[in-house]
Amino acid sequence: MKKELKYIIAGFVLIIILSLLIFLNLYGFMNKQTENDIRSIAEVHLKGIVGEELDRYSVVKGIRFGQLNALKEEITGGNADIGSGRMQEIVEKYAGFQDLESSALIDKEGNIEVLYGTDISDFGDIEYLTESMKNGEEVVTGGWHDDEQLIIYASPLSVKMSNGNDSIGFLWCKSDLSFKEVMNLKSENNLVYFHIIRKNGTYVLRNADSTGEDYYSKFRDHAKPVNMSTEEAVEKLKAAVESESEFFLNTTYIDPENGISERRSIYGVSLEGSNWYLISIIPYGILDQMISEMTASRSKGMILSMAVLALAMLVLFSAYLKMTRKQVSDLEKSKAETEEALEEAHAAMEEAQAATDEAMNARDRAEAAMAETEEAYAEAEEARKAAFEAREEAVHANQAKSEFLSNMSHDIRTPMNAIIGMAAIAEDHLDDKAKVQDCLHKIDLSGKHLLGLINDVLDMSKIESGKMTLSLEALSLRVTMETICEIIRPQLRTKKQNFDIFISNIIAENVYCDGVRINQVLLNFLSNAVKFTPEGGNISISLYQEPSEKEDHVKTHLIVADNGMGMTEEFQKKLFTAFEREDNRRVHKTQGTGLGMTITKHIVEAMGGSIEVKSTPGEGTSFHVILDLETVKGNVSDMHLPEWKILVVDDNEDLCKSAILSLEELGTKPRYCLSGKDAIKAAIEADKDNDPFFAILIDYKMDDMDGIETAKILRERLGDAVPINLISAYDWAEIEQEAGDAGINGFIPKPLFKSTLYHELIKYDGERDVHDIIEDDIDPSETDISGLNILLAEDNEINAEIATMILEENGVKVDWVEDGKLAVEKFEASEEGYYDAILMDLRMPHMNGFEATGVIRTMKRSDAAVIPIIAMTADAFADDAKKCIEAGMNTHLAKPINIDLLKQTLAQYKNKN
Repeated sequence: MKKELKYIIAGFVLIIILSLLIFLNLYGFMNKQTENDIRSIAEVHLKGIVGEELDRYSVVKGIRFGQLNALKEEITGGNADIGSGRMQEIVEKYAGFQDLESSALIDKEGNIEVLYGTDISDFGDIEYLTESMKNGEEVVTGGWHDDEQLIIYASPLSVKMSNGNDSIGFLWCKSDLSFKEVMNLKSENNLVYFHIIRKNGTYVLRNADSTGEDYYSKFRDHAKPVNMSTEEAVEKLKAAVESESEFFLNTTYIDPENGISERRSIYGVSLEGSNWYLISIIPYGILDQMISEMTASRSKGMILSMAVLALAMLVLFSAYLKMTRKQVSDLEKSKAETEEALEEAHAAMEEAQAATDEAMNARDRAEAAMAETEEAYAEAEEARKAAFEAREEAVHANQAKSEFLSNMSHDIRTPMNAIIGMAAIAEDHLDDKAKVQDCLHKIDLSGKHLLGLINDVLDMSKIESGKMTLSLEALSLRVTMETICEIIRPQLRTKKQNFDIFISNIIAENVYCDGVRINQVLLNFLSNAVKFTPEGGNISISLYQEPSEKEDHVKTHLIVADNGMGMTEEFQKKLFTAFEREDNRRVHKTQGTGLGMTITKHIVEAMGGSIEVKSTPGEGTSFHVILDLETVKGNVSDMHLPEWKILVVDDNEDLCKSAILSLEELGTKPRYCLSGKDAIKAAIEADKDNDPFFAILIDYKMDDMDGIETAKILRERLGDAVPINLISAYDWAEIEQEAGDAGINGFIPKPLFKSTLYHELIKYDGERDVHDIIEDDIDPSETDISGLNILLAEDNEINAEIATMILEENGVKVDWVEDGKLAVEKFEASEEGYYDAILMDLRMPHMNGFEATGVIRTMKRSDAAVIPIIAMTADAFADDAKKCIEAGMNTHLAKPINIDLLKQTLAQYKNKN
């Protein structure tokens, strides 16, 4: 029995030893893995913090150069010879506002002319600064005045300096304290700290623990790199700084004087647009402490686990020993019953203790499982909330996009309706040249408006963010109003609505304005008026002017009014909020997103104007737009008519008075009647008194007797001697046959501008040729492009055919190539000076327009640098035009091709040459 017991005990000890070895190996592996994981986390954290610093540096640099460029633009204003006094005044205004230490000019020899603040005593790297300015680069560098360090933002600028030299750059100097604060180079709550050094190792900005004059010396004195010598690490760092590449190193920092010896990681990156290098350092003191604490915690857990294992094995050993002893007791019956009872009691106590331990372990496992369950539930709840918020945002975004597209569909279909309708009319009247020309004119007007709408859709993000851009051009208010009438007329005809246009007190017909934007505003108001006014309702648009407080400006009023359903006061408060529409049964069947009014408000405010709204439910709505517009100064012919006696007939007295005022300004003696019956009576009496009217102007729509009916009776009573013209806001084509049968001589479309009346009535002056009277004196030579040789680069065959046909019809010889590479080869193979200009598309296979322009501009031939290269592309934004100029092109024309603008542009370069 003793021999078997020895074997059992030996086996138990062996198992304990093996278990101990396994736990110790596992313990060592886990400690090593934990240390590696923490080091990896530290490295990721270090690079993340550096990324944030780089972003912060880029933002600071962008803000500073944005401010500097605004100052430069105000200094030069397109004039490099600005006076020193004016320059000083501008710089002091900006410098005081931006809290500069100083600002100065620098020439290519490094001479400094201080325009504001204190003198700059020295620079961190003068050669780098002057070389960057010569190369036209914007850079950040450093310098000093007295003992204070400066952060210098330098940008190329050429103006005359007081020493007679031309400057090469402008220096914008701020204290390094503000730069440190903005860059957050040392935060109390951040494990990472930073230095900024120059390529020679000297400090630009340093942390409080830095020593010596340069970082390389500090590194040699205190660093003990991993897997390399200190000198090798220094050379590796210098190479990274010189090549502006990344640098990473694990090292031990040793400072015996201060009792410091700790592991650190160093990460370095170059700061773009400077000769600086950012050194970031993370000390492992806190991380090592974390590793020690985790190791101690793991040790306690390991010891407890081993104790539990030993206890469990002891229980097994006891059970096995009990079984053995029982067998022995069966063989040795001679042993006393008391001894057996003692053994049994001892075994029972051990079993109870084991059961107690097992129950405690089970309780611990249950508590751990409960904690894990609660944590998982909390994470699931967070995920659910995040998913719900993301879903809500997606739903709102999709709803806004759908409503926006619905509204744009409405706006785009309005001019499309006019285009399709006019195309159908032209197709039905191919033999009627005048009719086809009229239709093509209206298609052109609607097409231009449609193009403007498409541009608005593409530019919607800028409108909603308030970054709207306007394109000011000389604009005829008469043409604008006629265009609006042509576009809106089909909708009016469909709903059988009455439409009037009132023009009065026009000081200047031609003004500077964004034509597409003003059309969009008026069409939005008119479309809504048509939409919310019932059939047979009244809609009107009024235009009048008054003197402006600004010189060469005129205050222009535009009023769109209707007698439709109107709006409640509550809805008027949110009228200009995006996607709002009145929730009322009266508009239940009316489609629309409400986005149009928001866009309209942005446009009017961008023009410096205002909108006034008056509306009453059930009575109608009036939108009053007020714009202060610059007048166009040009050669406008003197419009003057003989002292003709003219009769105006219209049942609207306001329109009659407006027409009378314009006719009086033309020199005639007008009179008006408010009905057809009164007009017939007045005309017959004047004829009997031998003082007949020279001409009669009759409105088409009148209540008691319309214009056609009135004209028939006047022809019967007066014969054919008196010209009778019909006035109407409706399409002449619809009533032309009926008017001709009634003896009507002509048609005067509303609105009744003075120029409209003049050009219609002057036809009846036998002593003057109407074709000799024009509003603008246009020199034909200004658009003469005959004799030019043009190289056209266009990959779309249809677009190339259109451009070639337009140019050849104007006497231009065109060579077409299908991509940028062929354009380069064609130009290179031609004689110098053979081509007068190049029309360059941007998006082409093999070589795009930007690349082709770059190759041509660098060719070694006399005409490569000066030949006009004109971008002709569907990339129509202002940013696209800017990219074209930066790529070396002369100008930018957007597709679809504006024939007049293309001819004017080519003629401009032809005249220069």
